[in-house]
This record gives sequence, structure tokens and C-alpha cells, in this order.
Amino acid sequence: MATAYKFNLLERKKSAFIAVAVDFLNQYIRYILVATELVVLGVFFVKILLDQKIVDLKEGIDQKNQIIIAAAPLIQNNNRMAKKITEIETLLNNQKSTYALFTTVLDNVPSSIRIESFALENGKVNVSGATYNAIDIKKYEKRLKKILGKNSVVIKRVTIDAGKYTFDVQIKT
Repeated sequence: MATAYKFNLLERKKSAFIAVAVDFLNQYIRYILVATELVVLGVFFVKILLDQKIVDLKEGIDQKNQIIIAAAPLIQNNNRMAKKITEIETLLNNQKSTYALFTTVLDNVPSSIRIESFALENGKVNVSGATYNAIDIKKYEKRLKKILGKNSVVIKRVTIDAGKYTFDVQIKT
């Protein structure tokens, strides 16, 4: 009797896994590659947009810095002018108050009094005058005290010479 031998000419099943992997790669890898390429393109596009935004912001900052540099002399000049205007306003206010004091002092002089000197020294107004009636000096003092205050008007000197009264009045400002 003859013995029968069986020969298996087919490849072993080990290689079947490789074949399955190759088939999988052939069928699905192209979709994976396309999806990966789309993701890479999207990321690249977003990077371009963000880079452009960064460049635009840097240019905006540079423009604003240039504006600040160009405006700095103008701002300094404006500050100097504001200081000068403030000083001028202060001087004008001082002159207005001095003028108001002078007009008050001179407007209230009785018609019979002749003013001989009028001076502003150390914040005090000194008035010298002459009259033939002593009552007019008292009227002048009362008028000034009524307008300027009792403590601000002082008669410093009154002299009589041949019926003529000369006087000095000091007014504190």
C-alpha cells in the first residue's frame, strides 16, 4: 500500500496579515493622507492670517510711536504756552485788582482835595494831598473805610500850613 502524502503549496497564514495590511493601506491611506493635508493646509492658512495680524499690529504700534515722537515738541510747546497763559492771567488779575483799588481811591476823593502824590509800595497805596477844609479829609477817610474796610485805611500825617491842610493816607491792599 502506498502512503499518501499531502503537500501544501499555499503560503502560510503569516503572510495573510501583511496582505491585509497592504490592502488596508491601499484602500484607506489615501483618505488619511488627504485629511492630513487638509489639516496641514488649514494650520498653514491660520498661521498666515495670524502672522499678517501680528505684522499689522506692529505697523500700527510703529505708526503710533511715530505720531508720539512727532507730537512731543507740539505738546511741550503747548505746555509752555499754557504756563505763559496762566502767568498772563495772574498778571492781568493783579492789574485788574490794582486798577480797581486805584479807581476806588481816586473816585472817592472830594472835589476840594488836591492829590499831590499817589504811589504803590510794598502792597500799600500812599496818597498825599492838600485841602483848605479839614472836614474833607475826614470825609475821604470815612468813604475809603466804608468801601475798603476799617483796618485798611490809615491817616499817617496831617499838617497845617497857612490854612492849608496837607495829609498822607496809607491804604493796605
